[in-house]
Amino acid sequence: PIYRLRLDPSDSPGPASVLALRLYSSGGSLLWQWDGKLETLLAGPCRNITLFTRFDHPGVLAYFHNDDPSLTLPIFDQLQHISEKGGVLEFEFAWLAADSAENF
Repeated sequence: PIYRLRLDPSDSPGPASVLALRLYSSGGSLLWQWDGKLETLLAGPCRNITLFTRFDHPGVLAYFHNDDPSLTLPIFDQLQHISEKGGVLEFEFAWLAADSAENF
């Protein structure tokens, strides 16, 4: 069985906006969808990523510190539905311009 789901979102440092995260069964049924809250993403271990919100930007921002950032998604019960037949993790990030990193 699968107990954790780790996402390695980038192979290079820099800023991004986290827009959506969804887990689907092999049949296409939605099993889990991120609620858009920073606290939810911070519930699991994060490595080489700083996650935060800003009053002048909607959603959650991420800063990847190097070429190996990762975060463990707060998905538990739903993983039993994909352990044998597979599934799909869909994520939407908007990569921000490198020069915007100085504004973080």
